[in-house]
Amino acid sequence: MIFKFGNSSYSSKQIYHINATFSEDRKNMLGICRITDLEIECDENIPYQIKTKIETQLFNYFADKEYIIEDSNWQEYATNDIANYTDVSNITIIHE
Repeated sequence: MIFKFGNSSYSSKQIYHINATFSEDRKNMLGICRITDLEIECDENIPYQIKTKIETQLFNYFADKEYIIEDSNWQEYATNDIANYTDVSNITIIHE
Protein backbone atom coordinates (compact mmCIF):
# COMPACT_ATOMS: atom_id res chain seq x y z
CA MET A 1 0.00 0.00 0.00
CA ILE A 2 1.20 3.49 -0.82
CA PHE A 3 0.20 6.54 1.21
CA LYS A 4 0.39 9.79 -0.75
CA PHE A 5 0.48 13.22 0.84
CA GLY A 6 1.21 16.09 -1.53
CA ASN A 7 4.31 15.26 -3.53
CA SER A 8 5.50 12.66 -1.03
CA SER A 9 4.61 9.00 -0.86
CA TYR A 10 5.26 6.36 1.78
CA SER A 11 5.01 2.60 1.59
CA SER A 12 3.35 0.28 4.07
CA LYS A 13 6.73 -1.51 4.04
CA GLN A 14 7.90 1.38 6.24
CA ILE A 15 5.34 0.37 8.89
CA TYR A 16 6.69 -2.21 11.34
CA HIS A 17 3.70 -2.68 13.62
CA ILE A 18 0.08 -1.62 14.00
CA ASN A 19 -1.67 -1.43 17.37
CA ALA A 20 -5.44 -1.30 16.94
CA THR A 21 -7.72 -0.79 19.93
CA PHE A 22 -11.33 -1.92 19.77
CA SER A 23 -14.15 -1.31 22.24
CA GLU A 24 -17.91 -1.20 22.56
CA ASP A 25 -18.22 2.49 21.83
CA ARG A 26 -21.86 2.76 20.79
CA LYS A 27 -24.59 3.32 23.33
CA ASN A 28 -27.01 0.38 23.61
CA MET A 29 -24.88 -1.76 21.27
CA LEU A 30 -23.35 -4.29 23.66
CA GLY A 31 -21.37 -7.08 22.05
CA ILE A 32 -20.37 -5.06 19.01
CA CYS A 33 -17.02 -3.37 18.96
CA ARG A 34 -15.33 -1.00 16.58
CA ILE A 35 -11.90 0.51 16.30
CA THR A 36 -11.41 3.32 18.79
CA ASP A 37 -7.69 3.97 18.45
CA LEU A 38 -4.88 3.10 16.05
CA GLU A 39 -1.16 3.62 16.36
CA ILE A 40 1.62 2.64 14.00
CA GLU A 41 5.28 2.00 14.62
CA CYS A 42 7.22 3.01 11.55
CA ASP A 43 10.51 3.90 9.97
CA GLU A 44 12.13 6.83 11.76
CA ASN A 45 12.45 8.63 8.42
CA ILE A 46 8.69 9.18 8.31
CA PRO A 47 7.99 12.63 9.82
CA TYR A 48 5.67 12.73 12.82
CA GLN A 49 3.04 14.74 10.89
CA ILE A 50 2.97 12.10 8.15
CA LYS A 51 2.81 9.29 10.72
CA THR A 52 -0.23 10.97 12.23
CA LYS A 53 -1.85 11.35 8.80
CA ILE A 54 -1.29 7.66 8.04
CA GLU A 55 -2.81 6.68 11.39
CA THR A 56 -5.82 8.92 10.73
CA GLN A 57 -6.29 7.54 7.22
CA LEU A 58 -6.20 3.94 8.48
CA PHE A 59 -8.46 4.72 11.44
CA ASN A 60 -11.04 6.38 9.20
CA TYR A 61 -11.00 3.44 6.77
CA PHE A 62 -11.85 0.99 9.57
CA ALA A 63 -14.09 3.28 11.66
CA ASP A 64 -17.37 1.77 10.42
CA LYS A 65 -16.27 -1.87 10.50
CA GLU A 66 -18.00 -3.73 13.34
CA TYR A 67 -17.05 -7.00 14.99
CA ILE A 68 -19.29 -9.18 17.15
CA ILE A 69 -17.30 -10.08 20.25
CA GLU A 70 -19.42 -13.18 20.93
CA ASP A 71 -17.67 -14.66 17.89
CA SER A 72 -14.46 -16.07 19.34
CA ASN A 73 -12.63 -15.32 16.07
CA TRP A 74 -13.45 -11.61 15.87
CA GLN A 75 -9.88 -10.53 16.72
CA GLU A 76 -8.54 -12.79 13.98
CA TYR A 77 -11.02 -11.24 11.52
CA ALA A 78 -9.97 -7.74 12.55
CA THR A 79 -6.30 -8.65 12.22
CA ASN A 80 -6.87 -10.12 8.77
CA ASP A 81 -8.88 -7.11 7.63
CA ILE A 82 -6.12 -4.72 8.68
CA ALA A 83 -3.36 -6.91 7.26
CA ASN A 84 -5.13 -7.33 3.91
CA TYR A 85 -5.73 -3.60 3.56
CA THR A 86 -2.30 -2.41 4.66
CA ASP A 87 0.05 -5.27 3.71
CA VAL A 88 1.41 -5.09 7.28
CA SER A 89 1.51 -8.46 9.03
CA ASN A 90 2.61 -7.42 12.52
CA ILE A 91 -0.66 -6.33 14.14
CA THR A 92 -1.79 -6.28 17.75
CA ILE A 93 -5.50 -6.11 18.54
CA ILE A 94 -6.34 -4.64 21.94
CA HIS A 95 -9.86 -5.09 23.35
CA GLU A 96 -10.95 -2.63 26.01
